[in-house]
Formats: sequence, C-alpha cells, structure tokens
Amino acid sequence: MIKNNEGNSDLSVALQSSGNFNISAGSTLTISAIITGAQSIAITGGGITNFSGANTYSGGTTISAGTLNLSGAGALGSTTAALTVNGGTLNFGGTSQTVGALNGTGGTITNTTGSSTFTVGNGNATGSFGGTITVNNNGTLGGTGISTGAVTVASGGTLAPGPIGAAGSAAAVGTLRIGALTLQSGSSAIFDVVTQTNYDKLISTGALNLGGNLTVNVASRQTFTAGQRLNLFMGTSESGTFTGIADNMLVFYNGYAFTADYTATGFDLVAVPEPSTWFSAALTLLSIGYTQRRKLVPALKRFRATALPPG
Repeated sequence: MIKNNEGNSDLSVALQSSGNFNISAGSTLTISAIITGAQSIAITGGGITNFSGANTYSGGTTISAGTLNLSGAGALGSTTAALTVNGGTLNFGGTSQTVGALNGTGGTITNTTGSSTFTVGNGNATGSFGGTITVNNNGTLGGTGISTGAVTVASGGTLAPGPIGAAGSAAAVGTLRIGALTLQSGSSAIFDVVTQTNYDKLISTGALNLGGNLTVNVASRQTFTAGQRLNLFMGTSESGTFTGIADNMLVFYNGYAFTADYTATGFDLVAVPEPSTWFSAALTLLSIGYTQRRKLVPALKRFRATALPPG
C-alpha cells in the first residue's frame, strides 16, 4: 500500500499483490511508469492520483475516494478488466478507455479536457454502476454495459450505444443500459441500424430528456416493413426533442424513410413504405385506371348508339 505519499514515480511498477493507493487529502501522487501484473488497483483517501503510463495490469480498478486522473497514454489496465467506482472521481483527461464490467455504488466519471471515448461492456461483460457519468465536449460514451446512475451528455459530447465500430455494421450494434439520461443542446447521439431487428438501443431506468443532434447510420440494401418500429430510446418518461426533428416528421437516413415518434416513454423511428413501393403502387393504380378506361369507352359508345334516336 502507498499511503500519504506525495511526488512522482517513473519507475517500473510490477504488482505482486493488489495495490492500494491511499493518498490523503491535499496530496498528489503521479505515476508515469507502466503498471503491470495480474493484480488489481484500489484508489482510496481524499487525495489525487495521476496515471500517465500505458498500464497493463489485469485485476481491475476500484475507486472509493479521491480523484484518479488519466493523461497521455494513461490506461486502466486490461481492456477487459472491471472498473468499480464507489466514490470519488475518475477523470479521463482526454484519454480513451475500454473496460469490461462497470460496477459501483457512487462517484463520478467524467472527462474535463481533450477528446475521450469511454466504452463499457467489452467482452460482453455486464455490471451495475450507480454513480453519475458526465460526457463533456469531445467526449464519447458507448458500449453495451449497465449503469443505473444518471448520464448527462453536454454540448459537444456524444452518446453512441453499442461497440465503437464501423458505422452501420453489425460489429457496432448493441444495447447500452443506463439510469436517467439528459442530452443537452449541442450534444450528439449516434445509432447504427443493420436490419429492422438488429440495431443500437438505449434503455434507461429513468427519465429521458432528449435534445441535441441525432444521427442514424443505416446499412445499405435493407428492407423495412412498413410500420416496423425501431425503439432507439426506451425509458420511464420522455421530454424534449432532437434538433430539427419534430414529432410525426418524415426523416430520411441513407435514403430510407421513417416517421419520428416521440412516445410517452421514449423515441422510435417508424418505417414507411420505400420509394420503390410507392412507385410500384402508383404503376398499379395507373394500370387499373387504364384498364377500366378501356372497358368504359366501348360501353359509352354502345350507350350512345342505343340511347340516341336516329338523326
């Protein structure tokens, strides 16, 4: 255990047993060395711990108090290891992190500078996190994990359920489960749709306050049944609207037409007949009209021939 230690360390750190960084309030410990080993790391105390090394430890990370700042190549160890936040603050500091299960009873996960992507549920891991997640400018929250705490996506931040992958591909599709969601003005939500039954979903155990910009990447060469609902957002209640998307408005994504539907508890896209279907229907109506006209003209001539007296 490292306790009440203040200063810097650039030595190699190989964990032989679980490491407890108990930094007292008002103190700061900075470790730029790469932390390795199969053990876990715990951040306790009210102080500040800084990691900037490309750490590979595989036992997971637990934050109970204080602040853990990441910067540069700083990493939370193995990308399949669990992250547990029971208190304190985890600040990504412009780094991108991928973890397995996200667990914990409280605390705050945020990014205060630079561009950052946070992906949870790697390796199909599931967990339960009761703290708050704030996605600030240039930050991205994605993945398939579970968080029962509130999520706020600020202006410039991005919500992208499912694995971070190629837009519109099966590898990028998944379900992210969270607590209450607030998408502030200027934020972005990005969803991938591969088929009418395989697409990104956001399931909330709380209220949905929608706003900002919605982008839907629909894979090419798809067939959507008219009336098929894509339940993108599901919660306990819904308020707000996306920029430029009114209720019952016709919207197009990759040439496919949908009706936007703000429901009492979420937001759906409802498939409408494809243009090719409209064209086919129009041709059918024209064909029927033409056939009926051909039948009607001789009948009118016969009627005139029998109804009019000889001249």
